Order: sequence, then structure tokens, then C-alpha cells
Amino acid sequence: RVSPDGKSIAYLWSAAGKEPRDLYVVSTSGGRARVLVRAVDTPRDERASKTETRDEQRTDANREERVMQRDAAQAATSQTQATQTAQQGTRGDARTRMDEGRAMSVGAPEWSPDGRRILYAKRGDLYVVNVEGAGAPRRLTTTAAVEAGARWLDAKRVMYQSGGAVFAFDTIDASLVQVTREAGGAANVQAQSGAASMNSITGVTPSEDGSRIAYIVSDTSKQRALIVPNYTGEFVTAPTFRRGWTEQKLFVTKTDGTSERATEIKLPAPEGASYIRGVRWTNDNAGLIVDRIDRDTKRRQILYTIIDNSTSALTNNKAKANGAVEKSDAFLLIDEETDDKWIASLSRIVEPAPKGDAILFASERDGFNHLYLRVFGLDPKLATPRQLTRGNYEVSWAAWLPDGERVVYSSTEGGTAERQFYIINTRTDEKTKLNAPKGMNTDAQISKNGATMVFESSQVLVPNDVYAMNLNRLKDAPVRLTDTVPEKFENYKWSVPEFVSYAAKDGKQVAGRVYVPRGFDKGSAKKYPLAVFVHGAGYLQNVINGWNNYYREAMFHTLLNERGYVVLDIDYRGSAGYGRAWRTDVYDFLGGLDLQDHLDGIDYAVANFNVDKSRVGMYGGSYGGFMAEMAAMRAPEYIACAAALRPVGDWKNYFASSPVYTTERLGYPDKNPEAYKRSSPITYADKLNRPLLILHGMVDDNVPVQDSVQLVERLIELGKTEYFEVMFYPSENHGFVKAESWADEYERILRFFEVHLKQQN
Repeated sequence: RVSPDGKSIAYLWSAAGKEPRDLYVVSTSGGRARVLVRAVDTPRDERASKTETRDEQRTDANREERVMQRDAAQAATSQTQATQTAQQGTRGDARTRMDEGRAMSVGAPEWSPDGRRILYAKRGDLYVVNVEGAGAPRRLTTTAAVEAGARWLDAKRVMYQSGGAVFAFDTIDASLVQVTREAGGAANVQAQSGAASMNSITGVTPSEDGSRIAYIVSDTSKQRALIVPNYTGEFVTAPTFRRGWTEQKLFVTKTDGTSERATEIKLPAPEGASYIRGVRWTNDNAGLIVDRIDRDTKRRQILYTIIDNSTSALTNNKAKANGAVEKSDAFLLIDEETDDKWIASLSRIVEPAPKGDAILFASERDGFNHLYLRVFGLDPKLATPRQLTRGNYEVSWAAWLPDGERVVYSSTEGGTAERQFYIINTRTDEKTKLNAPKGMNTDAQISKNGATMVFESSQVLVPNDVYAMNLNRLKDAPVRLTDTVPEKFENYKWSVPEFVSYAAKDGKQVAGRVYVPRGFDKGSAKKYPLAVFVHGAGYLQNVINGWNNYYREAMFHTLLNERGYVVLDIDYRGSAGYGRAWRTDVYDFLGGLDLQDHLDGIDYAVANFNVDKSRVGMYGGSYGGFMAEMAAMRAPEYIACAAALRPVGDWKNYFASSPVYTTERLGYPDKNPEAYKRSSPITYADKLNRPLLILHGMVDDNVPVQDSVQLVERLIELGKTEYFEVMFYPSENHGFVKAESWADEYERILRFFEVHLKQQN
């Protein structure tokens, strides 16, 4: 987190290379970082040398104790992280939930408006620490409940969520105000008795002056209860997770407790299933900008709703002029677009200007995600949004600078494998490329005064570190603020992938990476086995010159190279970074063109990298596991074996778990049953005649283990037991937590490949 004046950042890191992480502060001018708060009260030994890794600190003598201590730490904090994730939307991604639940006793640092203090969470309670000067951290809460989502409302008050309700706490006089009452406490007691709806509060957004908050209340009573049994205790427990479409309402209330009841903001009635995906206050604190999806994910509306008519510059001066804005009682329609496939998540960028009457938003309406400007003015022509960026590239992030004229954004303008930063002047359209490092530059933040931008930067074999850029001196090189990678990692001979591109069957170009064994010679007659890795979906990209979620797989590919395998991974149809047409080519048939991209990639590897077509294996997790199953069953002429990790076996099941994702791509099961049937591996179970390894966490609440169990049962009924083997992990969710589980997973895949892809004599 960057400080308001841009002179410092706060970050979480463990110098010892083990969880939990400590809170550090360092100047954005560079220099030595200092520990501000330790996660463990007794100081731990820090890594004596950058050449010593975490693995070298382990011994067989203390291994069992170490595992128990780590698991206890994870349990102590997972509830906090899960609560924070739940506040971000109606359904958090399971991988995100598990990653956030990793034993972080110190979390969520937030600078005070004056930059003198940092608010943070530790073991479910809240603390404040002075950045400069002596004094121990001050504990704000000591409760059995979990306080999460904390942030500053103003110079003395903090806001947080606990037990479903939002509270405001005065750090000076220690007074506490319950701000919301639609969920938590008595509301939930009534809901459990059937007397009221089961409500949850998400999207809590304070106004700039902290006087009010906007929030979304979702009625979850009509959601389906997904039961995820846990068999590891003395008795079997069956936690439930409610999933499905919800009925949402938007409320505004004062944070000082003087409102007798919250004000419901009346929006136009949605058509079909809908969800609110973003809420922003205007710069005068008098209105809200609401980003909503409806028509079963096919329409997007950006709405302006007036909260305070007396102070709204838009309503008093310009919004009514010459029909510049459509008006309907309580709202103004800023923009509307439809997509006959589905509206993409990357168009979530919606930012009111810090000055004036402009609103910045993103849209794929010309085929790529670009920035548009909507200005409220006397000229009727201004009612049409003006496109700021254009071309065959995507904008992935954008933010205003304080002057209200310039916007900083990142995009693929220099190539799909990288993200670079640019500044565009919305008045003159003048654009400047910033001096960021080569590679993936992500997670940018701009200081409140607009002087500093901090971001993470990485390359394909260089993990993320944090950099700072002075936005007042754009010619200056960015300053590297952290140095967190051990020398042993840097010095290891990791395989360097070759970036490739090939034509798919329909003529479109597919981006990929190929890893080859040391000493590989394209001119030799030697033939190699091929391992094809399939990345997960959602909306992801893996063929990048950067460090990403699949770093474990990247390291595993070096191991496969050392064993003599060529490795291929591609950004198949549906992947991020390549525009709307590429994204939506999977519509109505998952496992159609995206599977064909992989088969064409195998042909490309056979023709260009000495691959033996009879020795091709595929592996992947989640959507990648689904793809591995589809390949084994539907393309046995290409696949000798496949390993499927936490795979979707039947998309009807995933509709119950994640209806938004599934509706976007396949519609509703009852309205489009054939799409679900042709997209589900279980449909083709009778075709399996290649070895299939299935691995699944048993407490997976994203892709429930039900999918793999049902497929196994179907294969047994079909007499296919000779073709599959299974490993279930009793205490793992979608994204594994235990290192032992990750290691076991890859060891099994390696042995599986060695058995089925080794050279036949």
C-alpha cells in the first residue's frame, strides 16, 4: 500500500521465507526497509543468507511439529481471510480464498489519511501502529468475532465488518457505531427462523469524506445450499455454502449513526438474472455510479443515481441540459451496451473523475477492451461516449490522476505477453508511454496526491518485486523497492521457454510457449515425449513474460525437461489478452475450439520440436483438468494419457456452484441442455480408452469432488476401471494449501507420465 503522500509503501513479507508475514515500511526513494510489526511477537531468525532457502531449514526431526504449527496458524486466520473475500462479491474465487487463507497473522495494511498511522488486522482483531516514533501498536478490538475489511473513514474513524454488519469505530474516543442493520445480529436470527430474508452485505463503499457509505444487500434465501462434507474429524461434518443468483438492493446510510434507517436507492428493474458489479461515489459525494449486469449476463448498464440533489453538480448544472443525459425519476443512464455472448469481467473499470463531470469506463464494444469518456455538458454531442484508446490490444487497468484530465492505464499495446503503462490526456488525447521495466507490470496503485505510482514487476523467470515511479518526473527510471528472491533461485538453471505462435485449424493464431530439454537439437533424429499443460479458466492468461499463478507448473516444467520431455502450454480460445472474439469463441461449447487449439498445438510441436506423436500427455487443474478429461475421451488419437486435477466433469454441477460463470458461457441447463451435454466429460465416459489420472480435494467448494466421484462411478459402470486411477485429498479445497499435497500431486503426475510416455523398446 502506498502512503497518501507517495513517499512510502507498506508491504507484507517474511524474510525467513515462511508464513506468517511481517509488516514492512520502505521509502519510495529506495533504501533499507524496516519491520514495523512482526506477525510473531517473539522475533524469528531471519534468513542468514539469501542462498539459504526455506526447504534447507527443514529437518526430519522437527517436520511433524512444523506441520502442526503451520496448520494451526492457518486455522487461526482462514476465517478472517474468508470473511474479507466474502465482502468483495457474492462469490469469491476458491483459489483466491485459499491463497488468502495462508497463515497471514498480519494483513490488510491501510494508511491513515495523514500518513502517520497504519491500520492492520492480526488474528481477527484490529490494530493501529504509528509509522514514526516510539510506541507499541494499539489494539482497537478484542473480540471473539472477526473484524475484517477495515479501512479509514477519516482522520480518526475506521470502518470494518463483523458478523455481517458494518461498524464505525472512533480511534480517539473509542466510541462504536453499528452502521448497517440489514444483515448480521438480529437480522440473521430472524432469517434463520424463517421470519426474514437471509441477507449478506457486500460492496461497502464509503464516500470520499467518510460521511456515508453505499452497500449492496443480497437476499440469499433463494440460493442453493451446497454441502461439502469433511471426513477428517472425529465426526463427519457437512458445512454448507450458499450459491446462486441473488436479489440485490442498493442502500446508502450515514456513518455517524444518525440515520434512523438506511435509504434504499431505487434503480430501474433488471431484466432476467442480474448482479451489481461495482459502485463508485462521484467527486462531489452527492451521487453514485452503479455498474450492473442483467439480461442473463448479456446487458451492461452504467447508472448515475442522485443521493443529494442540493449539492449534485450534475443535476443542478448540466445533466438536464439539452437531453445530454437520459433521466428516469431516480437515475440517469450513462451508458448501455449488449453482447450476444456475455459481458466481460475486464470491463469493470468505471471511475468518476476527481474533478469536473467526466466518467471513465471500459468496454469491449469495438472488439477489444478500451477506455471511453462520458462527459455531462451543455453540448448534446457529449451524450455519446468518446473512445480514448483504440487498436488491437486490451486495456487491463486505469486510474485518474488528481488533475482530472490525465489517466494512467496499462495495456497489451506492446504485445500480449506484457503489460506496460501509459498516460493519456483526456482533453488533448496526447499519450505517453511510461518507463516501466520489460515484462508484466501489474497491481498498480497511485498515491493520493498523484506523485507516485507503485507496482509489481516480473519476467518469465523473475518473480514479482515492487517498484516505484515518480509521476512528476517521467524520464526517471523506476526505483526497485524490494528484493525478495533468494540467490539460489536466481542461480538455478530454470528452463527458459520459447515463445511461439501457430495457426489453428480455423486460421486464427494461437500464442504458446515451448520448454525443451537441455541439449535439444531440432536437427537431430531423436524423438521426445510431449507434456501439454492446460491453464485454468475464469478469464486468465498464461503465455506471458512474467510470473503468475502457475509458477509451480513453470518449475515442474524444468523438472520435466530434465527428464527428457518437451513441454507445451498455450493460451487457448477463451483466454485473456486477445480480445472479445477470442474470449467468446468458447460460447455454447466448452471443449470445442479450445480443445482444437490444443490438438493443433500438438501437431505444431510434432512438426517443429521432434515430438513423438504417440507419446503425448496432458495435464491441468480446474478448467485445465476438464480439458485433460475431454482430450483423453474425445481425442485418443492425440493423447496417450492425461492427468486431471480438480476437474469439472459435468457443467450442470458447476452451474449450481458458479451460476454466473456457467450462464455466461452455456446459458441455463434447462434452456440449453445440449450445450451442457456436449461440454461435459461425463458424456463421453464410454469413449475412454487412454490412462486417466484424477486428483481432487474433497472439501473443494468451487468444483466439488462430486464431479470426480460421479465420473468415477460412471466409469466403473462402463467397465473402464483399467483406464483410470484416483487420488483424493481429504482436507484440501480447490487451491491446495499444504505443501505436502502439492508435492504429492506433482509426484503422481510425474510417475504417471514416466509409466505411460516412456520410450517403448
